[in-house]
Amino acid sequence: MRSRPRLSKRSLMMVEWVDSCTSSEWQDVGEAVKVPPLFCRTVGWVVRNDRTQVSLVQSLNVQEAVGSTWVIPKSCVRKMRRLR
Repeated sequence: MRSRPRLSKRSLMMVEWVDSCTSSEWQDVGEAVKVPPLFCRTVGWVVRNDRTQVSLVQSLNVQEAVGSTWVIPKSCVRKMRRLR
């Protein structure tokens, strides 16, 4: 059986990405067209990075279990920067 790589050895990255935005209030159409997308930053250990998505986890425990998983479509990613 092949052992999996230790999660603690994975890259800690900051991903800058664009998310969709909604507004549920009544407003003039002129104001509605001014609502921009949201620019976000997420930090975590990379567990998957391929042409379709980057997946990060924000918590690791001593048994190598993970928590707080983020899956971000690659089409939304603007920049990735290694932190460690």
